[in-house]
Amino acid sequence: MSLIELMTCSVFLLKSAAASSTAFVASFICERRSKSLALLSFCSAIEVLTSISFDLTLLAKPTTLSNSFWAETLPLAKRLDWRDNGRMVITILGSGTSHGVPVIACNCAVCSSSDPRDKRYRASALIENEFEGKTWRVLIDVGPDFRSQALACGLPSLDAILLTHGHADHLHGLDDIRIFSHTKVPNAVSKYTDKDGVEHPTNEFTKAMPIYADKAATKIIRAHFDYIFHRTQIGGGKPLVTLNAAEKLVPSAPLKIGGMEIISIPMKHGKIPTTGYLISAVAKDGTKKSAAYLTDCNYISEKSIKLINDNAGLLVHAVIDGLRKDVHTTHFSFEEALATANLIQPRHTWTTHMTHDFGYQEIAEYFKEILPEYPRLEKIVANGGSVLPAHDGLRLEA
Repeated sequence: MSLIELMTCSVFLLKSAAASSTAFVASFICERRSKSLALLSFCSAIEVLTSISFDLTLLAKPTTLSNSFWAETLPLAKRLDWRDNGRMVITILGSGTSHGVPVIACNCAVCSSSDPRDKRYRASALIENEFEGKTWRVLIDVGPDFRSQALACGLPSLDAILLTHGHADHLHGLDDIRIFSHTKVPNAVSKYTDKDGVEHPTNEFTKAMPIYADKAATKIIRAHFDYIFHRTQIGGGKPLVTLNAAEKLVPSAPLKIGGMEIISIPMKHGKIPTTGYLISAVAKDGTKKSAAYLTDCNYISEKSIKLINDNAGLLVHAVIDGLRKDVHTTHFSFEEALATANLIQPRHTWTTHMTHDFGYQEIAEYFKEILPEYPRLEKIVANGGSVLPAHDGLRLEA
């Protein structure tokens, strides 16, 4: 055997050995990483079960973390940590405020942090549920980072969109859903006419994407994306959508999709109305389990709190707007977020829509410090629950 052949054979054998051992080594290191995380926060045992795994290359070179930790870690996490156990899964696609984190042109400690949990896309979440042999996927908010988020998590399909409100950081990725609902259809065999009388070429592979939004957000969609609803020249394509009133998603008439039932939760974001969502599914043991997603808001009425408490069954997770320590005119502060959680009593409380004022670990330590002010939450944590900041890529099972 020549030297070149010997070297080629050696490389092949090394690659084969590495491929066969990667899953074991990654699992071991991720386990060690998770155990170390448990030392950093007062209740991160739940984090061990739900947070995503870390790429080996990132562990080896923590100073070379890219701003898009998602793109490098989530594919590995999906290989190592996907559990087909019939539970509803919520993935935090983004946990940042309207600027995102890092903020453009900012060199603060958080924006410069090497902790991947301090990299925050604009706020969004993906709900997945296995039902009748299919994985159903519902997106909450479609901000300007949606394309990156979808590529990072390998999003293969989408069945519906829930919109909290019409601000740009929650809406302006809407055009990118056209890959799932397209008007540019080859070999169209029929035409779809929407409720405004606009005809769209279609075939058996094309259907309109249902979007659920309140009246104010629907008006913004029609204004900001008017081309979607008007006849345009052929070329490029555009999303094919139907707009549905989120206000109509009430306990007596919830959105039923993929084995889930979804109702809207009215909130206030300063002076404008916003919509939170309560997503429920019945577990294999017959228990109704729910997750509440409540952003952007600085006021939730007693009526809305009651709506959650009366319809959640077992509220496993609540993802709540928590901008920063200081009070804000349109967002909950950390303390206001925890006060809301104290009223609805989820087993696991997560804050989202966070600024670059504080890093993940600082927020977790602050929650530990103020937890005694919220006795119901303190009791839940003492019994195995958690109160933590969310982070991009966090996977929550209900």
